[in-house]
Amino acid sequence: MKVFVFEYVCGGGFQGAMPSASLQQQGQRMLLAVLADFAGLPAVTVYTLMEARFAFEAPGAIRVLEPEAAWREAWREQVRACDAALMVAPEHDGALEDLCARVRDEGCASLNCTLEAVRLASDKLALNRTLRSCGIRAVRTEPWDAAQPLPESGIVKPRDGAGCEDTYRLSPAWAAPGLDPAQAWVWQPWLAGDAVSLSTLMEPGGAEVLAYNSLNVECASDTGRLHVRNIETGGLDGDARLRAAGQELADRLQAAVPGLRGYVGVDGIWRDGELSVLEINPRLTLTYADLPRTGRAPGLAARLLRACGLHGAAA
Repeated sequence: MKVFVFEYVCGGGFQGAMPSASLQQQGQRMLLAVLADFAGLPAVTVYTLMEARFAFEAPGAIRVLEPEAAWREAWREQVRACDAALMVAPEHDGALEDLCARVRDEGCASLNCTLEAVRLASDKLALNRTLRSCGIRAVRTEPWDAAQPLPESGIVKPRDGAGCEDTYRLSPAWAAPGLDPAQAWVWQPWLAGDAVSLSTLMEPGGAEVLAYNSLNVECASDTGRLHVRNIETGGLDGDARLRAAGQELADRLQAAVPGLRGYVGVDGIWRDGELSVLEINPRLTLTYADLPRTGRAPGLAARLLRACGLHGAAA
């Protein structure tokens, strides 16, 4: 079986531009981890694309792209040549949704969530309304018009952003951020508590939380811009109350958002014994790269294949 793994930063998504050092590091770490996982399967040959400027030694069959090459053509060739494809891309500007749609249109088996689940999870406002209608605790999320004066408190972020990208905490202590009126924004209240993420595997038989992760989120003192300084994968595994709440939440999310499958990240706030959802990442997240260290995810590549209906491929 041939599996094509495409990571947006390393694979060509930033041709003509230079991603931040942080994005480069995150992309390379995730790509290396998933390539190593799939290369360990005896019945699978794994392929990927890399720009020459981001290339590194990795297992599997690697095709190196020159910076000026048209990556979408090379991407299409790989999708057509392989049996299954895994896309690792940001939700911003519909990048992940677009790639997943193209995989489907080419008739290649997708190792991502279904297109419908990717579309819903990528829209923070629509997702929030869906979860709250299902009785799932989620941080209140409202649309925000960039032309209007910002309130003095809360959080403002892109409606389709990923992580803390262009996310600001509002306060009279610093100037209000300049919001692009062409971008759709949402507002959320600022909740004191622990920022957490759940690394989950959504399989037909149910959801499993692989790790309970602690997020160290910093706020720039002059602009209020938020930044994830570091993530401790498995750092909250020892909290029995969080484990119980997290597993219950994962089960309910799988029921509330049909099509969540394979690896899914869930960001939330943990306070006073209650877990509130901030957003769902319908794709691999950075914590995936650190899962082997926790010992919580042996055979993850084989389980990803089975979660997406490829039962015999991992034999």
